[in-house]
Amino acid sequence: MGRVAKTKTRQGSTRALVLWVRALLVAPLTLALSAPAHSAGPGPLVTLRLDLGQRDLFDRAAALGLQSVDRQANVFELPADAAVLACIDGAHLSFQPLDDTDAITPRSTTHLLRYEEPVAAAARGQFTADPILDSITRRLSVDSLVAYATRLERFQTRFTYTDSNRAAMDYLIAKFHSFGYTAARADTFLVSDTKFGQGTGQAHNVICTKAGTQEPSDVVVIGARYDTKVTDGGDPLIFAPGGDRDASGVAAVLEAARILSDLPTRKTVLFVAFGGGEQVEGGSNEMADAFFNGFDPRKLNVVIDVDAIGFTNDGQPDLNVDADAESFGFARLAERMGLEHTWLKPHYQNAAPTSDWWPFAHLGYHWIDLSEGDANNAHNTESDRVAKLNPRYWAEVAKIAALTTFIVAATPSAVESLTVADVGDGASLQLRWARLKGGDIAWYRVYWGLQSGDYDRSMDVPGAATGAVIEGLAEGTPYFVSVTGLTTAGRESSVQPEAQMTPLRFPRMPIGVFANADYRRIDLTWDVPIELDVNHYEIWRGADSNSLEPIVPSWPDHRWSDSRAGGQIQFYRVQSVDNDGNSSGMSAAVSARAAVFDRGFLLLDMSDQGSGGPDAAQRQAIYDSMFVAYPHAYYRKESGKGLDKSALGQYRTLVWLNDSPSKKVWPAEYWTVLNWYLTYHNDLVMTGWRTVEEIANCSGLCLQREGSFLHDRFGVGSIYPLAAIDCNGAHGAEGFPDLVFDTARVPAEWHGRLGFLWGMQGVGGASVALTYDSETDNADREGSPIGVLRDGLSNRFAFISLPLFYVRTQDATALMSALADWLGVPSKIPGDLDANVSLDVRDVRRVVDAVFRHVIPVGGLEQADLNGDCTVDILDVVAIANYVLLGEGELRSGCSR
Repeated sequence: MGRVAKTKTRQGSTRALVLWVRALLVAPLTLALSAPAHSAGPGPLVTLRLDLGQRDLFDRAAALGLQSVDRQANVFELPADAAVLACIDGAHLSFQPLDDTDAITPRSTTHLLRYEEPVAAAARGQFTADPILDSITRRLSVDSLVAYATRLERFQTRFTYTDSNRAAMDYLIAKFHSFGYTAARADTFLVSDTKFGQGTGQAHNVICTKAGTQEPSDVVVIGARYDTKVTDGGDPLIFAPGGDRDASGVAAVLEAARILSDLPTRKTVLFVAFGGGEQVEGGSNEMADAFFNGFDPRKLNVVIDVDAIGFTNDGQPDLNVDADAESFGFARLAERMGLEHTWLKPHYQNAAPTSDWWPFAHLGYHWIDLSEGDANNAHNTESDRVAKLNPRYWAEVAKIAALTTFIVAATPSAVESLTVADVGDGASLQLRWARLKGGDIAWYRVYWGLQSGDYDRSMDVPGAATGAVIEGLAEGTPYFVSVTGLTTAGRESSVQPEAQMTPLRFPRMPIGVFANADYRRIDLTWDVPIELDVNHYEIWRGADSNSLEPIVPSWPDHRWSDSRAGGQIQFYRVQSVDNDGNSSGMSAAVSARAAVFDRGFLLLDMSDQGSGGPDAAQRQAIYDSMFVAYPHAYYRKESGKGLDKSALGQYRTLVWLNDSPSKKVWPAEYWTVLNWYLTYHNDLVMTGWRTVEEIANCSGLCLQREGSFLHDRFGVGSIYPLAAIDCNGAHGAEGFPDLVFDTARVPAEWHGRLGFLWGMQGVGGASVALTYDSETDNADREGSPIGVLRDGLSNRFAFISLPLFYVRTQDATALMSALADWLGVPSKIPGDLDANVSLDVRDVRRVVDAVFRHVIPVGGLEQADLNGDCTVDILDVVAIANYVLLGEGELRSGCSR
């Protein structure tokens, strides 16, 4: 591990931390008091004064080495060549020359001493006494809000498809320019409105950009929709005033842009008037998609939606602050702005998805929505007029919107990649995080406490640090920790990440242990330890979870490969050992079987239960009868269970069966496992009612291009639906038999016929094995390929877009015989002497019996000749023992002469 800066807490013994002057520059929050420099002792002193009424800190400050000059006035002296950050039970004392080009020297005689109370909760921030916030509230103009909204209302309508909407767009752009912004523009997109018979048309987002100074690629959006409609019988093309919904919100966005125009912000702010909002949030959908799909490469921090904020019918100070759980920190910040800077009483709630925040929330972005606390029944009617609004209430909500926007934009982003690790001494935790962007991060503040979001202790570390160690903790006690960044101006991250950890002396058992089957090996992995003093791991293995033996007494990494696992199921547990020799408990047992790909067919039933069609027992009985002449095993996908490499890895040919009539979407990990299987030159047969449709993920004619699974594996160039219920079966080709349905299995309402099948057009060397047999000889369907074969360079592939369950048993059996011949699947597995479609110690025992007790195995004595030398002897015992127990060599049944 790298070197980590350590600091002491604000509780217990207090110590001074000497830092460079530049890391401690803070904005003045108290009166600057001049005092002459003094010369005393070995070097000059600088006089500073704490003038915040904290007289109880005097004695503890003196203990830090600050020499008292005047006890009554709280005046102290410190050496002129040092900058000191003193942490005294929550009092944060820092020193700064007024002229930030000067160091602390005898000629810099005027300095500041700053006090901050400790932060007690996430999203708290340090803004209560900030004069900038007071300035923002004073600058907001009620008259301006009313003027903006009145002008918007005078357009008569701002319905998306009208000339007035375009005129309103031009007005908004001009207004942003009048505030001094140069980056104000319209972003055009298409929307559709069938309710009013307008079809597809253009809509426009008006976007004004205020560039960030330190984190310009991080974005804060404050927005409201400017288009309108009416739903009370009027004509939105003629009159839709939208005074409250949402001219009141747009006016707040404009006013926020005006009063924040000359205030620098770390992050970029987008002031947005959303267009097409009445066409299912068209403008906000457009912007959300741009961020999500990377068309706008910047990072979206939060969206502040201002949604109808001018109406109150009772004069009560209620205001809705809507957010989801993930955005609660931002909602809490808006609540605090209302409580500290307005007479309103905001309250948090989780809103229904009905406004312009919803597209962002749907894609996982942070958001809050500000809306009036009283219901305005005039929304979307011709009565929604500015004259009916309450400007005093309206202005208070606009203040909250502007203040919240400024704070999020002016403060550092949340600290990312916070991790916490147990030092291992029972009393310390190590934190690591990613360094914040921008060159003005003076320090990081580390918080911790016994409850989530409620931190009663904290410490500061230099801005160059990316980690810290918390000491003096109670062993076995869970702690919640968080980290924020603070700028040289004293602004702190307003949203904090949180992690939890319990300090312990003994190591924890490894977690996340996973056994992954691969060819002739099992890869064992587990999570990187959360303790720093783990020295090594002990790995245990056995034939079952209760009979394990240590096979690796000391392994340094959190991954290990077992290349001597053989072809049997192996169980594993892992144990941690620390530097003092203390051992953890055993991990949970995991198991896997190394892949050998040496058996016959694996029948993989991917049909879903409860989706119609035959049940699992019926399917298995039919499938087993189809493959009765060949070694095979049956594996059914269960709910929530993916493909199993351990099961799949034992077989040379996979038969994917899917006889559910309902369409499914296969998880991505299924294709990962399937492609892994095909990497080792195995063969694949896929069948089913809708399998080809599910793989192509389409419902009509679909062209399959190079790079798609169907094209590259099966040589299928296109698929198309054969929707009529008139399929009698299939005509065979290339040596494959004709197929006829068993009418007793076909649903009665279909009268012995099947429908909704798929045709396939082959390319790239694919040949047709089966074609559609139409009862009516319909030219559109008769002869359409429904079974294709492709002999690849190292794999063979067959695709049959037909549910095999409904095929007559004798025809299905003949089909499987033809497939087995084409694939070259042997009728028996070499070494499977008990015919259980499995190679295990029972087969070893039968070879021993054949050699030493002359017991003839199933299939005859020649089946015990496993090295192909035409003699059954001790060499065959060695061959099967090496193969089954050690995973070495190959087996060949019968004489090879």
